[in-house]
Amino acid sequence: MSFKYGSIVLTIIKHLFVKEKEEIAVQWYHMNKDIVNNTQNTVPKIIWLYWDNKELPKIVQICIESIRRHCLGYKINVLTPETLDNYIDLPPIVADVEPANIADLIRLMLLEKYGGIWMDASIFLTESLNWILDKMDTQDAFLFYSDECTTNNQNPISENWLIVAPEKSAFIQAWLEEYKKCILSKEPKRYYDAIKNDKALMQKLNNPDYLLCYISAIVTLKNGCYNILYASSGSTGHYFNYKYAWSPYAIATLLLLRDAGKISKPKLVKITGGVRPAISRLIRYKMFVRSSLFGRFY
Repeated sequence: MSFKYGSIVLTIIKHLFVKEKEEIAVQWYHMNKDIVNNTQNTVPKIIWLYWDNKELPKIVQICIESIRRHCLGYKINVLTPETLDNYIDLPPIVADVEPANIADLIRLMLLEKYGGIWMDASIFLTESLNWILDKMDTQDAFLFYSDECTTNNQNPISENWLIVAPEKSAFIQAWLEEYKKCILSKEPKRYYDAIKNDKALMQKLNNPDYLLCYISAIVTLKNGCYNILYASSGSTGHYFNYKYAWSPYAIATLLLLRDAGKISKPKLVKITGGVRPAISRLIRYKMFVRSSLFGRFY
């Protein structure tokens, strides 16, 4: 136990002084950009967030506050299991699946019905989303792609922690239809067994039982052509995660204990489940500075 805490302290000390600040250029990819819809696909000014408990952890509260500050003029809907029925009729799921798999269904159903912007409640914004929206006109959707899972740059692995889509997007409709076949089956985790070992399709996607919705996107894009704007997650939301090899306390130190003006500042930060406990622990023990990215929201 003492070795564990000693390692944590050393990690914190190391990243208190590491030279960090650099300019971050967003890497873009536009799939099927020659497919032009007849009408402009307007994205409704609605942001959807969901947390599977009515009690929001402090870290989620901070993330939501960052969204509120940077997305003025948007209707921000923070849904919980108690309020979900006001927006969609979630079908019964008979199989034993992860809560994250259910949340995947929720996001696609909301976007298919209403359009707008889906964001995981653990996304921290450092600026508005205009850098995405200003690039959109006739696309079916905007997504991030996974740098670490993609080997074929012409067919990147789609992530779903932030999705921008117009109402009735053809891609979202097809993705939802495909994902429903999986998640509503008797054995969702075995639904894609026939393609899980197909490296041409799956590329370097790991943990497929957890990322069933990612596989559904792969199948959807294989079976149809859609105009999708992508940005690299490694140059945006997963910038710190990739750069610091998913080290919880390295990332927590940068977000809570370093002056925001002295570190790199991606346009948004995706706080993963592996990093959240470290951030929560530092917050619990009041280990943060007011000038840090997170400290300014505390």
